[in-house]
Amino acid sequence: MKNAAVILNLENALFNLNLVRERAADADLYAVVKADAYGHGTTGFARFLSDNGVKRFVAGSLDEGKRLRESGITGEILVLGATPPESAEELCYLKLSQSIFCAEYARELALAARLNGIKLKVHVKVDTGMNRLGFPWFAPEQIAASCPTEFFETSGVFTHFGSADGRDAQSEMRTRIQGERFINCLDGLDKIGFERGVAHCCNSRALFRYPQYRLDAVRVGAALYGIGGADRALKPVLSMRAPLLQVRFADKGEYIGYGLRKLKRPAKLGIVGAGYGHGISRRLSDKGSVLVNGQKCPVVGRICMDFLTVDLTGAEAETGDDVWIIGGGISASDCAKHSGTIDYEIVTALSARNERLSVR
Repeated sequence: MKNAAVILNLENALFNLNLVRERAADADLYAVVKADAYGHGTTGFARFLSDNGVKRFVAGSLDEGKRLRESGITGEILVLGATPPESAEELCYLKLSQSIFCAEYARELALAARLNGIKLKVHVKVDTGMNRLGFPWFAPEQIAASCPTEFFETSGVFTHFGSADGRDAQSEMRTRIQGERFINCLDGLDKIGFERGVAHCCNSRALFRYPQYRLDAVRVGAALYGIGGADRALKPVLSMRAPLLQVRFADKGEYIGYGLRKLKRPAKLGIVGAGYGHGISRRLSDKGSVLVNGQKCPVVGRICMDFLTVDLTGAEAETGDDVWIIGGGISASDCAKHSGTIDYEIVTALSARNERLSVR
């Protein structure tokens, strides 16, 4: 009997990569592999990308960057999250580029570099209207003053769009305002002679909808994995299956699993060997569906840590059959709709308990 497994279709991944490159045109590609490569497995997926010519990567933390280096990734790795200044020496040793997002953090990091006698590679995050992290877009002098050349080598400047996924007029206006603010910031940096390195702002949605902002590089995650809906041509890379552990019958009025969920009719039930401990959202309890031998079967009762129960009434199924949680006609977006969330959350939640397999 097979274990619960996350399966990556590398043919689909290569198709997505080539489509992203086509849309990026002359811009370089930063492949975003943070959060365990959106649940796809950081090191394995990054090696696949590297083997297919990708030379720039984005990690979410120092630890993620370290794992990439230890797995053999030799290209540039940009760390988006805040690395504690006391880890500056490790950033330097691993040759990681660190994002800096405000004057205070930049001072702390520069002090750590001075005390350790090192020089760090940095990318400057600019806030153009998302109001999350970043230097003000209208203050190029502050950016320049926060990047002392004796301690920092500025490899890039970037911003992040907040509404590039929206198709309404207000979202489009906000995206264009952010894009123009970023270009104004770059112009300001150029005028004062600041060596800013690579400029990048396009995420997956912006790459496909706002080609005027491709600039020097694009920073793409979701599109590589075929999630997020940036373009209909993109293909999903990830599927998830789990074993059907037992088929049983229960009468009307009997309880199912935890809580007080009662059957309203006699039912043929299937116990599946995966649960929220494998990363399946508990919000799919009594809402989601799975595929068993091509037949859609609803989830019944509460999803447990290691198991979930499905209604097999009318379906052909037996112990040992594959149950598809994602794939075969059920997408991560379908799971997201039933869970009241987005497909990014569905795939990034998938845990390391799942076996990771790759197919072509």
